[in-house]
Amino acid sequence: MKTAERSPTPTGIIFAVLALSSWGLLPVYWKQLGAVPSLEVICHRAFWSAVFLLLFCTFRGSLSELLTVARSRKKLATLAATGTLIASNWLAYVWGVTHGHLVEASLGYFLSPLFTIALGAIILNEHLSLQKKIAVALATSGVVIKAVSAGTMPWLGLCLALSMSMYGFFRKQLGVSALVGLTLETLLLAPFGAVYLTYLSLSGTSHFLSEGGVTTTLLLLTGVATSLPLMWYVRATQLLPLSTLGILQYLSPTLQFLLAVGVYGETMNLAAYGSFCCIWVAIAVYLASDMTRSSARGHESKTPRTA
Repeated sequence: MKTAERSPTPTGIIFAVLALSSWGLLPVYWKQLGAVPSLEVICHRAFWSAVFLLLFCTFRGSLSELLTVARSRKKLATLAATGTLIASNWLAYVWGVTHGHLVEASLGYFLSPLFTIALGAIILNEHLSLQKKIAVALATSGVVIKAVSAGTMPWLGLCLALSMSMYGFFRKQLGVSALVGLTLETLLLAPFGAVYLTYLSLSGTSHFLSEGGVTTTLLLLTGVATSLPLMWYVRATQLLPLSTLGILQYLSPTLQFLLAVGVYGETMNLAAYGSFCCIWVAIAVYLASDMTRSSARGHESKTPRTA
């Protein structure tokens, strides 16, 4: 007998909204570091995230699990690859925000779940329902409209969507808890970040401790600012059904889009709005498909079986 999908809890929704709204509002944080090169920001994030997450693992009593996973060369190699993917994603994201491309960055995160569907179909030969095929086709149309209207492919958005969807895909196959996996990813990346930050310090080009207390404090807190929302999101996944999370996950790119257009004054022409409309309709079709499937599963689980 199939297990009924758990019902949304108020606590789960609070954790999800905290995580997703934090990610959606992080551009405000990165804008304050606009004078710092994106690579330097990401190296600080890797180093301070490793410190914060290692302390958090110790507090949570997860060190034994971390050591067990670390003994597996195969899992470590996969985590090194996923760590590189997420670092590339953050580098592209921070660069986009600080260089006035937040609209295209939000485009990438709107596309990410649809890219995940496509990866499942291409790599795992997963069956796509008609609704999901329509959703992928609409999203593709949106990208084509954006490329034709701008005269170039929206490389930033595609990079963000592809790196995030591939990260989620490979992490899901790995079967390692989110906290331990993220901690090991950052521990693997932290030495490279530390070496680069040391080089900047020795060459006199570091912004750390030389640009005033505000910049130094913001760089110190990059690990906490990006790791805490993940903790909240992990907790939300334990308390909410996937159908609810599937709807809420678009809160983050929606906030990014609104910040870009309403606060930072990024301009959009008619074709750009047409592109986003295609993608928003694709998302609506995708969510409708998931909600229909979830409802059918819930109905099936409540239907009494006859002998």
